[in-house]
Amino acid sequence: MLTPIAFVLMDMLLYEAMDLVRRHARIEYTQTGKHDLTLRVLGTGFLARIVRSVLRSFTFRQRLRSVRSNTVCLPQPHRLQRYYYYKIFGSYLAIWLLIFVGSYTQRLQRAICAYFYPKREKKRVLFLYNETLKRRIGMARHLKAAVRRKAREHRLQVEASFLAALRVRCPRWCCWLRVFRSARRKCLVCSETEPCSRQRGRRLFMDCPTATCHAFYCKVCWGESGEICYVCSFEDDSDTDDDTGVEGSDASDSD
Repeated sequence: MLTPIAFVLMDMLLYEAMDLVRRHARIEYTQTGKHDLTLRVLGTGFLARIVRSVLRSFTFRQRLRSVRSNTVCLPQPHRLQRYYYYKIFGSYLAIWLLIFVGSYTQRLQRAICAYFYPKREKKRVLFLYNETLKRRIGMARHLKAAVRRKAREHRLQVEASFLAALRVRCPRWCCWLRVFRSARRKCLVCSETEPCSRQRGRRLFMDCPTATCHAFYCKVCWGESGEICYVCSFEDDSDTDDDTGVEGSDASDSD
C-alpha cells in the first residue's frame, strides 16, 4: 500500500502548491488617465485659416482606464474526488480482508469434504485422535525424563533467583515480591512465568502438595502429569533404587 499512499500524498502536495500559487500569485494592473491634444494656429490670414481648418480634426480628448491581469495564466487545480480515494483504499481493504478471512474460509474445506465423504471424515477424526493420544503420552514421558535429568544435574535449585527463594521461604511476608519479574516463579515443565496478580496466579498455578517439595506447576502441566509431581516421583524412584541396591549387596554377601 506504500505505492498508492505515496502517489496520493504527492497529488495532495501538488494540489496545495498550485492552489497556493493561484491564490497568492495573481497580479493585476490598472491604468487610468487622460490624453488631451489641442492644436492652436495663431494668425488671421488666409493661410492661417486653411491650416486651422485642416488641424481642427486632430484635436481630441480621451479618458483612459485599462486593467491587465495574469488570471488566465494562473493554474486552475482541481482536488481529486473522494470517489477515487474510496476506490483505491477500499480495494486494498478488501484484499486485506480476504487475506485475513482466508485462513477461516480454508477451514470450510473440511466441512465440505465431511459432508460429501462422511466415512472418510470419520477415519480422519479417529486417526487424529489416536495420533494426539500418542503424542500426549510421548510428551509426558519426555517431560518427565527432562525433569529427572534436571533434578539429577541439580539445576532445579540453581534456576531460582534470590527474590524467588525469599518468596518460597517466607510466603507470608514476602508475597508482595511478585511485582518484580525476577521474583516470579516458573512452571517446572513449560517454563511459563506466573502472572503479577495473586488471585490470577492462584487460578493458573499451583505448588506441589508435598511440604518439603517446592516444585511449581501451571494448571495445564499439572493436569497433563496426572497431578503427580515429577520431582517427588523421581526422589521416590531414587530411594527405591537405593534400597534395591542395598538388598542386592546383602544377598550377594550372604551367598
